Order: sequence, then structure tokens, then C-alpha cells
Amino acid sequence: MKTLEFKTPSGEYVKLVFTSFLKKYWWGLVLPLLATIALMQINVNFVFVALTLIFIVYPMAMSFVYFAYCIVKEIRWTILPKTMETNEKGLILTFDNFAHTIEWEELNGYKVKQRYIALEIKPRKFTYLIVPYDAFENKDSLREFVVILRGKIPEKTKN
Repeated sequence: MKTLEFKTPSGEYVKLVFTSFLKKYWWGLVLPLLATIALMQINVNFVFVALTLIFIVYPMAMSFVYFAYCIVKEIRWTILPKTMETNEKGLILTFDNFAHTIEWEELNGYKVKQRYIALEIKPRKFTYLIVPYDAFENKDSLREFVVILRGKIPEKTKN
């Protein structure tokens, strides 16, 4: 099965990484803020700590997430124009001047989203190959791709 040429905007990739990260580690942002709010009952000066968390610490933490998970070589597999073909070994991504094979064993799972399928790539967390639905010629080829995925890798329902 072969897809039409497709690419994904980098903003869509970053949105997927941030939402996946925040769904998994939301407590790391909420608990310090709740502790600071509780301490405000004792000392009003903790307002400054809360504001520091909100306007300095959290944006710096999200920039760390951006640099750790969004500035990786695998992102080019998503944002560059390409076609994709499936075979017994895995997925063959064909770009303008090179091709790359992602073996089925390199994929950790997939998520079916509203506009695309996100294939999670091992070994790094929050690294995806995004395949939009409009990359397929018709609904039958999309269904065929999902059937192939179900036979090769597990579907991720959480995070």
C-alpha cells in the first residue's frame, strides 16, 4: 500500500508532543502550584512564588520539553514532504532525495486522532510519525493501513 505525498506542519507535531507530555506529567505542574496556594494562607508572600512558577518556571520547563522532544532527527520524517509505503519489514518513507525504512519493531504503538494517525517511534518517548488521513487516496486505503497497523503494532489508547 502506498500513500499520496504528504507532510505535517511542525506546529501540529509540537501540539501532539506537548499534549502527550502534559497528559502524562500534569501532576508535576499542578502539585507545586497547589502547595504554593496552600502556603499563601500562612504567608501572603507566596504569591510571588506562585507567579514565579507560572511566568518563569513553567515556560522554561516547556521550552525544555520542546528542545528535548521536538528538536530531534525523527521530526523531519513528519514535516518533510514524502510518500509512505508499507511492506513486511515496515514503513518506507520516500523523500525527494533519500528514502528511510522504519521497521515494525521500531514502532511502539499508534494513536488514532481526529485528523491523523500518530505512530509512536521507539526508543524516545513523545516521538511520532504523523500520517494525516488525506494522505490516503480513499477511505478503503485508510482502512487497509489501519488493518496492517493492528496486525503489526499495538494501539495506544492512553496518553
